[in-house]
Amino acid sequence: MLGMFHRAGFVLTALSLAAPAHAGMKSDLANCPGGLGAKSAKACTRILKSGRLPKKQFYIAYYNRGWAYRNAGDYKRARRDFDRVVKLKRSFAEGYYSRAVVHYDRGKRSEAIKDLDRYVKYKKKQKWSAYYGRALMLRRLNQRRRALSDLRAAEKLEPSEHKIVVTRALVLSDQGKHTEALSTIDPVIDAHPKDAEALHARAVIQFRRQRFDEAEDDLDEAMRLRKSFEAAYLLRGQILEKRGTYERARDQYERALATSAKSVEQLYAQKTARARLRALKGRTSPPVITSSIASDCRRFVPAANMTIVIDCAD
Repeated sequence: MLGMFHRAGFVLTALSLAAPAHAGMKSDLANCPGGLGAKSAKACTRILKSGRLPKKQFYIAYYNRGWAYRNAGDYKRARRDFDRVVKLKRSFAEGYYSRAVVHYDRGKRSEAIKDLDRYVKYKKKQKWSAYYGRALMLRRLNQRRRALSDLRAAEKLEPSEHKIVVTRALVLSDQGKHTEALSTIDPVIDAHPKDAEALHARAVIQFRRQRFDEAEDDLDEAMRLRKSFEAAYLLRGQILEKRGTYERARDQYERALATSAKSVEQLYAQKTARARLRALKGRTSPPVITSSIASDCRRFVPAANMTIVIDCAD
């Protein structure tokens, strides 16, 4: 679920019926938890109206439908369903987290933070993951000090969980402390060289330092290890955009939007990808300038966003 939060996304609980289901109902049971926009929302609605769903399972149907609405961009209906979830099952922590995500979508920061606090309160099992999950959202809400505090609390409860350290490195980088961020994440990658999330995180830090080659090295390895990786597509697009290769950048942003996002990082990556696509609308890559001098040399200047011809002796 969005609780461990670097995983695929929310674990959507399958519904059970009071009586044997016919073929159509079985299809709805399969589609309702999928979070597949309108298709899943309609499946959940049919289940709720079927009269065959036990009352004690209603909160799960609303929870699933809320995520289907959220993924379809219908934040108003998603909020309404998550309100129903916490009303029917006050102790269901994921209901508050889900509603916090919708508040974030709608730009309602204070309401999102209140629901994140409720999430930590009701998350009884694996308390470290509650602090970690809240830290991820606090980071996106630019509450970086609070995010670091939660990460410290999470690490104290679960010192062997290295993803906490990876996130701390990113928050330090958010604060502009890139050198400290690198010294924090390097030991993690040394110990876990096949951790795609850690490699991606270091690539983000290197990108912010304008070290594009180093960023691409880590990003290549991260994407080799993990094929479907929204945040990696986003970062690849950002690097290409900095290099002035707008068509290829757009392709990477569109790839970031090709799946149904359910985790904090997927949600944020897709939100940023959409913003970059809007910013690039109508822009074309500068033409490649050829020279009749076979021995000329070129250098990309990030600050000017262009390639210049230089003396090969330089």
